[in-house]
Amino acid sequence: MKTTALVLGTALIPLSASAGYPVDSEFKATLSNRVFNQTLDSLLSGVTGQNSGPLPDIQVHDPAEVSITGLQVSLDYSFPKPVQTDDPRVWLVQADRLAASLRIQKVVADKTVTQQIGGIDITVRLHGECSNVELTLPAGAAQAQATVKASLLGDHIQFDLQDFSATWEPGSWTVVSMDCSGPDGFGAIIADEALTRLRSIAPFLGQIEDQLKARLSTLSATPLASLFPNPPAKSTDLYQVDFEVQSAFDLNSGSVMIGGIAHFVFPTLNAGGVPATAIPLASGSPLSPPADGSGDQSSLLLPYRTTQLLLLVGQALGELQADFSTQDIPAFSSFMNNRIAQFFVWRDLLYFGTKAVFKMRALVSGGAYFWNPEQAATNDGTLSGILQAPLTLQVYAPKDGAYVHYLDFTTSLSQMGSLQLKGGVLSLHTTDPNISLGSTWNPDYVKRYHPDQTIHAGEIAKVAGPFLRDSGLSHAVPAFSLGALGTIAPSEWKLENGDLRVFFDVKP
Repeated sequence: MKTTALVLGTALIPLSASAGYPVDSEFKATLSNRVFNQTLDSLLSGVTGQNSGPLPDIQVHDPAEVSITGLQVSLDYSFPKPVQTDDPRVWLVQADRLAASLRIQKVVADKTVTQQIGGIDITVRLHGECSNVELTLPAGAAQAQATVKASLLGDHIQFDLQDFSATWEPGSWTVVSMDCSGPDGFGAIIADEALTRLRSIAPFLGQIEDQLKARLSTLSATPLASLFPNPPAKSTDLYQVDFEVQSAFDLNSGSVMIGGIAHFVFPTLNAGGVPATAIPLASGSPLSPPADGSGDQSSLLLPYRTTQLLLLVGQALGELQADFSTQDIPAFSSFMNNRIAQFFVWRDLLYFGTKAVFKMRALVSGGAYFWNPEQAATNDGTLSGILQAPLTLQVYAPKDGAYVHYLDFTTSLSQMGSLQLKGGVLSLHTTDPNISLGSTWNPDYVKRYHPDQTIHAGEIAKVAGPFLRDSGLSHAVPAFSLGALGTIAPSEWKLENGDLRVFFDVKP
């Protein structure tokens, strides 16, 4: 298999289409108070459930011997979106639906009554049974609420249930069914007894509370790494990343600092020469807080060397482009009015009017690499380095009331450039206006219009080179999905003591 190699600092990295290059890197992430709490809020939203379970048998001895067996309770509840309290890590959750039903398999009552009639004591034993007893509590007749506290615990978020309480109004329960045998009125007595027992929610509190605790226990098992979005789909063939969170703590601003190891894999790079240890942050401990107040924003701090690798595989650089027209280049506008120059340089332009406007698109047309062994950067986040990239300048000619792909100018750049992320837009400028161009006519255009293909691309390079240097190429960096929270998009970056901090905008 043929491979080529790129130099990154002092490391030689071979490219291969079938291997994978794993890179471990320290990282430090700051989740702003708003983003972190929105995430927790989303996790806690919509706690719903159904539960069915037995209750202990009931034995009553006074005023009659009553045995109530086979009790089964069913609960149906919903806790909607929680409400944050004054404490940024404590939420109030309240049930907007709490319904219940109680089934009793059998009720058996025995009572011995002794009365004196005509001087004679007469003892009468009363016996009755009820089965298929069902009572219901309609939704809305009960209320339940609790507070949930969130805290950072290693690489997880710990949720704890506090101050749980629930109640319902006496008389809310109704009898749905009851099959009784025995003395007249026995069923009514049993119904009254059952409803009396249901005046308090106490026998049910355990089931509801246990369900909430089970839900919070599941959430507490969610690793902090799940808060990090996956890369956009277009990146997945160039790199994958998993974040291993090792520790976290709260900052004074209410933000959360998370540190650990980011495991990158670059499928297009050969595995030879894999670093034995993780690339360290130049700023020291992954959890050293930012000194400039940047903890108020969500950001990701990576070693500059890791960033070089991300730029090396060229996903973002491959999206860079610039759209313009010949009117945007004064030198080209003059060229359109100079028929003599057109005859010697670009003869087919003689068949267009002097006021004809051509559309152009400059774009990186293949694997692009931006590397910088000197590691130079300015305070505004402009990175300086060597750009290696194939560049295509597509030209579209006005024909038949539309713009038709006319020809392409191509070059292979290898020169100093500057790269900047600002306002979510990645922009690249070269520092050298001197480029060499080749030309390729669009075969469909040639077949249809038979142009004069006499062209001296070197003269066009003298016009296009300075314009491309000054205008640059750019593209809006794609956003990552945060599910219900919306999207998080890289906004800007800056160099911090040898590390690169990327700031993010979060949008609903």
